[in-house]
Amino acid sequence: MNPSNPYAIDSFKKAEKARNLKAAMSYLWLLSFWTMLTNNGDAFIAMHARQGVTITLLTLPLIVPRLGPLLFPFLGTAAILIYAVGFYTAYKGMQTKIPGIWELSQKIFRSKYVE
Repeated sequence: MNPSNPYAIDSFKKAEKARNLKAAMSYLWLLSFWTMLTNNGDAFIAMHARQGVTITLLTLPLIVPRLGPLLFPFLGTAAILIYAVGFYTAYKGMQTKIPGIWELSQKIFRSKYVE
């Protein structure tokens, strides 16, 4: 990238924003699966998608008719907060490993993340 070319810089910023937005969409419940399937080998997006899918899987008991309302005050509130933190950090371009969620996502997807 040529730093003296303003069009190249603008194009790079737009691409980075689009990448960050796609990673942030990993924290929008069912969109996490779509992001996981369409990450095109991007490690940044894949990391956030794995965490988003893991959180989504952990929140599935909330949709069980009699169990969901009992769990929502605890599990639902925690999930909303974790989704919010994940969305914010992904949108800002940070590779935040959410404690507990990160480790569980590594076990679920049997992957080793390389920084």
